[in-house]
Amino acid sequence: MKYIFDNCSDFDKYFMPTSHKLDIQNDFFDFINTQYRTFRVSDTLKNRVIFNHADMYDILYQINDNSDTILMCRNVLGYFSESQIKNTIEIVSRKLKEGSLFIIGSLDTDDKLTGYYLKNNKFIEVMKNVFRKI
Repeated sequence: MKYIFDNCSDFDKYFMPTSHKLDIQNDFFDFINTQYRTFRVSDTLKNRVIFNHADMYDILYQINDNSDTILMCRNVLGYFSESQIKNTIEIVSRKLKEGSLFIIGSLDTDDKLTGYYLKNNKFIEVMKNVFRKI
C-alpha cells in the first residue's frame, strides 16, 4: 500500500511502498496509563524527528512542503491573547495540509476560544489535544 501525497515530487525519495497500514496511535505512541489514556512518543518516532527550539512564527512561515506534518505546539496558546490564538491557528491551518496533525497541550485547551478557532479552521480532535486538519 502506498500513501498518497498530492503533488509530492520527492515521494520516492522519502517513502517506500509498504503493505503496513499506518496506525498513528499504535505505531508512534506508547500507552503510559490506560485509565487516563495518556501516551508517550515512541522511540520509533523520536528517532525520525528533529527537535529544536526556534521562533514559532518563523517555523510556521517556513512550512511549504506538501508532506504530512505533525506540528507539536504544546502549552503555548494558553499564554496568548484571543487575537494571537486566532492568528496562530489561522496560520497553522493555511500551512498544514489535510491529514496533518496539530498537537497542543492541556493549558491550550483550557480556553474555549481555542476549540472554537480550531473547529472553524478545519481541525477535528482525534484524541485528547491532538487535532487533524480536514
